[in-house]
Amino acid sequence: MRRFSLPSRLSPALDLPLLPVMTAVFLGVLLSTLVAYLYTRHTVQDLAEQRMTQDLLHLDRALDARTKSMFYHLELLGGEEMIRLTLEDSYLGQSAR
Repeated sequence: MRRFSLPSRLSPALDLPLLPVMTAVFLGVLLSTLVAYLYTRHTVQDLAEQRMTQDLLHLDRALDARTKSMFYHLELLGGEEMIRLTLEDSYLGQSAR
């Protein structure tokens, strides 16, 4: 009976030591991922800070305009005789309310 034996060299690709090659590939992917993460994190933080600053400036301008508008309307209404009459406790004040 003839024994079946595997040839000593299956293919040239399998001759390379697989563990060191896979380790080098894994470390390369890990390093590139780490560098991309650190760069992206810094960029995202900068963009978030700029956006918050921009939003706060917009909110400050909007509140300032609203406050000025309210003071203007209070001044305008303060000069109205009808408003002054409603504050009196007289018959005329009661009818103006």
